[in-house]
Amino acid sequence: MDYRDILRKRLIRGIVFFGLGVLCGVLYGFKVMNNTVLLGLAIGFGGYGLARIIDYFRKTRNENTLNKSYIEENDERNRALWGHAKCTAFDITAIAGAVFTIVFIAIGWEERGMIIAYTVCSMLVISYICYLVFKKKY
Repeated sequence: MDYRDILRKRLIRGIVFFGLGVLCGVLYGFKVMNNTVLLGLAIGFGGYGLARIIDYFRKTRNENTLNKSYIEENDERNRALWGHAKCTAFDITAIAGAVFTIVFIAIGWEERGMIIAYTVCSMLVISYICYLVFKKKY
């Protein structure tokens, strides 16, 4: 797959995330759904999407920047570091979820604790399924 095609897919993903952020912001702003979580989602999705869009145009501005970015992304050391960072973030999220589950159940918020527990368990199951698929594929 051409590097420009990869960047275009990231641009589309960025536009989708930015659109989700705008939608959440509109829903929160017009009080369609009176939930403060929407404001956080609007800021998070909108910011992530906007960063992806800016990154696309920054990288595709000229050929030198595009080539430098391609080399930087495909460097084995950088890929290994990025993979290690993702694994560490996943581990921290799972451990924090388990801690919050225990704390919430201990203070009497069983429903919230169970939601977090199911979320963490689903993350772990999805991770294992992806591992099995990738193991067969590669």
